[in-house]
Amino acid sequence: MKPKNTVIIILSLFLFSCEQKYSIRDNQVYLKGWNEGSGNYERLVEKADAKTFQKIENDENLTIGKDNKYVFFETEIIDNFDPKTLKYIGNYYFVDKDSAYFFGFYSSKNDCEIIGVNPNKLRIFKTYPWASDDKHIIYGHDIAEIKNINDFKVISENWGRTKTEILYKGKILNAVDINSFEIINDDKAKDKYHTYEYGEISN
Repeated sequence: MKPKNTVIIILSLFLFSCEQKYSIRDNQVYLKGWNEGSGNYERLVEKADAKTFQKIENDENLTIGKDNKYVFFETEIIDNFDPKTLKYIGNYYFVDKDSAYFFGFYSSKNDCEIIGVNPNKLRIFKTYPWASDDKHIIYGHDIAEIKNINDFKVISENWGRTKTEILYKGKILNAVDINSFEIINDDKAKDKYHTYEYGEISN
């Protein structure tokens, strides 16, 4: 199950892209689709090379394509994305030879790069949107360098832990007492010293 605070964004993305597909006509690439706001539409994918264009298959209903020069999200070019080495990992994560990208929740298509991770080591956990590389735990666009990466376990949608650290989403909790730590709900936890809300000490 996906985190509650991302459901609206992902649902919006689904509504606007569920009927979308790329089509090639007269040596040009078009995005065809339907939504409740505008009905049927067809938009030109500018700068797309029809001869080399292909859709990137994924499990998340994202309309992403590439040609020999660019990667496109719907009709727009995604900056700094290498089409030759692009791979879909799962759970909205993509990688190329230099970078990793997450499209699960964002404010702009070009805010999707995950800064500071090793794309060659990125792997996803079954619980969305947790992932990791060889040094970091990744939660969407947030990353945390942890001491014992191989000890990390996902507790729930928002919580994870190692033997010595507790993480709320992509943030390590400071000054937590591991032995008495207890999760109260998706966003709240406690130990014998403090109560934590949204990854911060609240008392």
